[in-house]
Amino acid sequence: MINRLLVYFGKEWRSSKGRGWIAREFYRGLTTKSQCLYDRARFDTEKFVTDWERLNINVNGQYRELLDDKLTFSKVFQNDLPLVKSLGIIHESRFFPEGDSQVAGGSVEEAVRGLLERWGKVVIKAVRGHSGRSVWILESTKGNTVSINRKELEFCEVIERIQSFPGTKIVTEFVNQGGFPEALYPNSLNTIRVLTLFDEKGPFVGGAVYRIGNRKSAPLDNFSAGGFSAYIGDDGVLGGAAEYLGNKGVRWHDEHPETARRIKGAVIESWNEIRERLLTVARIWPVLKMIGWDVVQTKNSFQIIEANNVPDLDLLQVHKPLLLDERVRKFFYENSICKRK
Repeated sequence: MINRLLVYFGKEWRSSKGRGWIAREFYRGLTTKSQCLYDRARFDTEKFVTDWERLNINVNGQYRELLDDKLTFSKVFQNDLPLVKSLGIIHESRFFPEGDSQVAGGSVEEAVRGLLERWGKVVIKAVRGHSGRSVWILESTKGNTVSINRKELEFCEVIERIQSFPGTKIVTEFVNQGGFPEALYPNSLNTIRVLTLFDEKGPFVGGAVYRIGNRKSAPLDNFSAGGFSAYIGDDGVLGGAAEYLGNKGVRWHDEHPETARRIKGAVIESWNEIRERLLTVARIWPVLKMIGWDVVQTKNSFQIIEANNVPDLDLLQVHKPLLLDERVRKFFYENSICKRK
């Protein structure tokens, strides 16, 4: 309970420097950010899963490690899903190759040079990390500089930045997204977040959104970094895209303001294939009652980037409360997350 309180009050401190501590809604479980995000004028506040309740989610128990640890996830699910190709890991200041990385093991400096020479563009991310805070997209440039998250730095600075972040890192190929997400916004990798839940009837989709990058979030698509979130209907049709504006609330977009590509009403052609594949895999993992899948559409199919143990719910609930759906509400109630019947 103490840790939960510290995390909850810490979230509010980062959001409002503590000003929200005096708000009534804060003691009902909603941080200032969620109060600004959620349409409480249109929907009953009781239908939202609150930030306090999200901190109580532990439905995957000990098996959460399968999702929390990206290295474990890639090893366990590599035969079940089209995962992004792993090229190796960086552990204790050394690179250990995997698969057909075609780069020898050894020092991080030599490995990064070799990886960029062979692949041109790679992704390095912490084995444990979230919200894009520990993701580095590296790309070869002319001379002795390297583009890291679209910012050119000297090679030695890039290595120092990677090495300074503690813990093991996983190195993967960079996925070239397909025509649809590329047309939406080409300067970020735009991904689909799918929430699957597992109840007595089996797995089902509790909600899904398309995360779309923009100038603020690039080269990532993270909603928390200013990217857009567009709800995906059961038929694969996109709704309007939400943009979080801090204390100003939410701005909605029917088309991308920078590319002019239509978002609202656009159809994800491979939606049924993606949904059924994820449900098929979720069905053989009943111990994982909640999974937040990150999917990228490619030219001919799709790939799974990673999966999350307790995914962010705000990018879903900015569109509508999760508990509006009876099956979802029952799941959260029976797993002691929400007390509302």
